[in-house]
Amino acid sequence: MKINNAFIRLGIILVILGVCFHYTPMEKSSLLNIVTLVLIGIILVVETRKLLETKNKIASIILRFKSIYLKLFLLFVLVATILYMPTICSYGKIRYARLILLLFTILYIGLITRDLFRSISKNYLKNMILIFTSCFIVFILIESTFMFVSYPFGSGEAYAGKLFNYKYWNPINKEGFRDKEFKKNEKAILFLGDSYTAGWGIKKVENRFSEIAFKNLKGKKGNTFYNIGQYGADSKIEYENLKRIVNKYNPNSQYLVLQVLYNDIDPYLPLSVKSCEKLNQATKSNAYNLVVNGSYLINLLINFYPVNSNIKINKKLAKACSYEERLRIGYNDSLYYNKMFRYHDSIITFCKSRNIKPIVIYFPLMEDLNFDENFNIDTRFKKYFKSKNIDFINIKNHISHLNRDQRQASKMDAHASEIVHEIAGKLIAKKINNYGNH
Repeated sequence: MKINNAFIRLGIILVILGVCFHYTPMEKSSLLNIVTLVLIGIILVVETRKLLETKNKIASIILRFKSIYLKLFLLFVLVATILYMPTICSYGKIRYARLILLLFTILYIGLITRDLFRSISKNYLKNMILIFTSCFIVFILIESTFMFVSYPFGSGEAYAGKLFNYKYWNPINKEGFRDKEFKKNEKAILFLGDSYTAGWGIKKVENRFSEIAFKNLKGKKGNTFYNIGQYGADSKIEYENLKRIVNKYNPNSQYLVLQVLYNDIDPYLPLSVKSCEKLNQATKSNAYNLVVNGSYLINLLINFYPVNSNIKINKKLAKACSYEERLRIGYNDSLYYNKMFRYHDSIITFCKSRNIKPIVIYFPLMEDLNFDENFNIDTRFKKYFKSKNIDFINIKNHISHLNRDQRQASKMDAHASEIVHEIAGKLIAKKINNYGNH
């Protein structure tokens, strides 16, 4: 059988479309990229129509079953594509392309249901098909809505969390920090820390404690500030970030606000996080992962109600892997907490070499303010920094009147809320204002 030229053209177009779809960053697409994809899509439709109009044997077979079998095949391709798209990118412009495919899916379901009704005479089968298709269409409509739901998640792994960060995690400067562009030789107050400093879970940067502190400073004319906050940073990474930015931009800085947190010790705790990861993960099939990662609605529900059950658990390892147990050991054994503090030593030494005065602000666990006391955490930090004659601000007593929902960025994000950031910012500004000159 001779292969028709239409098949060759169609194959080439599919390959080009696949390459464009895979390598085009849809969340940052230029107008040219979008137009290119649209044109290829139009050409694909035209070529498919030409193929079906030919007298080729394969085309005639497709035409013979186009009444329902072709629709079922197209429906399968649509659903598979829809499930696959969020795994490539779950936010940005790609959601609109997925929305169009979902609408096409509803159309094909309607056509298939019509064809089935014509070929089935028994009413109970018609009722079952009607119930199934109605439920499927309702699910698609709900799914379409949840594609545009953004919600702060602590880890940012949920699609709603990724969309939240896509919408609000800005501006990002060329150094990778969530701040304006840094300029050389500016008179700047430095804010150094992890995701709390960067403002994880905070929609607008002006609601972070760095901006609020700067806004409440007296005599700030001619000053600016640098926010050197990085998600997931520990004391070692913070020290490296500080060195890099100061050596590169040479800011005329009088103050450094160092934000510390209970999990700064994580890299130095007994049993690494990776050693304990498998204990907290349930064995999941590929089908399970496909459904969870292919649906915005199911992804959100799974992240709200995570499944962390594993039948084969080593109870001894489970106790050793308990984060609370590891923290208890880490903050009560100098072997562990001194590894963390050695980088704080490096930060303090670096500040002294540049005539920068460090100020430390400590954030407790927003989920449970008593958590730190149970493990001797805030006491350990306070004792260490006081021994270095460094002012230490513990905001715990200043937020004790707030309930958990008021303290947290959201129910699923235990980072500090805008209310806590405002309190922290004013405390920092008050401390600096008491020094007089800045």
